[in-house]
Amino acid sequence: MSDNFTIAREASNYVREQMLVKAANREADQISALQFDVAEQTKDPYGVQLREAGIGDDILVECLAWAAVAQRSRIGNCIAMASLAFACIAFNHPDARPVGVYGFMGSTFDEDDGFSTITKRTMAVTGKKLEMNQEAVTYIDWVRTATPGFTADHAICIVGDPKLVRGEVTVGGSYVCDPWARRVYDSTSIKMESELLARVTGGSTKLSQMAKLNTGQTLSARVKEIIGIPA
Repeated sequence: MSDNFTIAREASNYVREQMLVKAANREADQISALQFDVAEQTKDPYGVQLREAGIGDDILVECLAWAAVAQRSRIGNCIAMASLAFACIAFNHPDARPVGVYGFMGSTFDEDDGFSTITKRTMAVTGKKLEMNQEAVTYIDWVRTATPGFTADHAICIVGDPKLVRGEVTVGGSYVCDPWARRVYDSTSIKMESELLARVTGGSTKLSQMAKLNTGQTLSARVKEIIGIPA
């Protein structure tokens, strides 16, 4: 296996096994929505501290603040878990670049074509219908019509450069670290993995880059202190 795989697996284990980070949207984790809300309320103060520490990129601040929430409260959904994995790699493996946080793109709703981009489907594992998580509202003659739809809502960390073209992975060798799903895999397997995680991805294979560190980019000791990653 490549170094990227080993690093991705180490980060996933850190988030889910050593830190015991749990998610409100995983029933097996038994974290209540109230517990999650209490943890989430600490995110904005972490964001303030990160900006004071010199982080100027708003998306990077957002991800690192989520990492701090996960590290310190041990509660966080996919974005917090992926962000903590990202931070863990950033500090423990300064030569592992690029490393980034990515979100799945895609929706059954398209402003021009209606609900079409992601096909409504049954989920690969359970066989249940994909649960709609949004609605498009229209008014005709003052009559409100709400059409259910779905928007991909999942985040992962990738070690290496997937070389996205229009949101699609084009090369192998970069590895996905998905602590929420407890999965580590080559980024070229996103199609298969997305089908398995259709409840949150809708089967979308397109990714949007969020936070990223390129070759030579590091985070300061003050940022590490804010997040709370141990030495």
